[in-house]
Amino acid sequence: QAAAAKFAARLRGVASAFKPPAHCKVYSNVTGEAAYARGGIESAELLARQMISPVQWVKQVQAMARDGARVFVEFGPRNTLAKLVSRILPEGEDVCVVALNPSKDRSSDMQLREAAIQLAVFGVPLADFDPWSLPDPYLVGRGAEATAPPAKPKKGSLSLSAATFVAPRTTRATEAAMSDGYKLSGNVLATPTADAGELVAAKREAEKAHTRAEAAQAQAQAAEVEAAKEQ
Repeated sequence: QAAAAKFAARLRGVASAFKPPAHCKVYSNVTGEAAYARGGIESAELLARQMISPVQWVKQVQAMARDGARVFVEFGPRNTLAKLVSRILPEGEDVCVVALNPSKDRSSDMQLREAAIQLAVFGVPLADFDPWSLPDPYLVGRGAEATAPPAKPKKGSLSLSAATFVAPRTTRATEAAMSDGYKLSGNVLATPTADAGELVAAKREAEKAHTRAEAAQAQAQAAEVEAAKEQ
């Protein structure tokens, strides 16, 4: 109460600065209705009451929708108020509810642009919604339809595809490893009805095959190293 009284006194001292809103309605959490239409001391007193009054949020959102509001934009972190608006208004209502920064884990700049897209799709006229963004130096003065000129290929440049490109030295090393005459072979190690002895023998054969495979891999790696030295 003491803080509210001091706040009210300060507001009364600057009551003349409260002007009636010229181009829009301003709603009060105290009354849940459009307010501040007269400005002056009346607006100062109403604003002071917000410190000690319950928030009439549901009533306010319903009043805004009743008066024709169809676009609700939440400024600030997360999307708590946007979710509340979606719950308050009837399903199927032709409204656009947008939060500018709904996630703390994603780029705030990207979320701002996504919000602008949502508003534009709904039909909200937007112009220069982000005046602090850095302009593309190439597009300045050229119009939105301009595109950057194709880069001139430099001598020795090569177009690569990450899905298909294999370095030449890797190709040579692989071919050398595959054509050195070394072969891996094996027999059926065990049948479905194998006894304990067959299973032990199968395990030993599997270990031998694994050892031979490791040796072949080491040989291929050595061949690749040698191929790299030749370049």
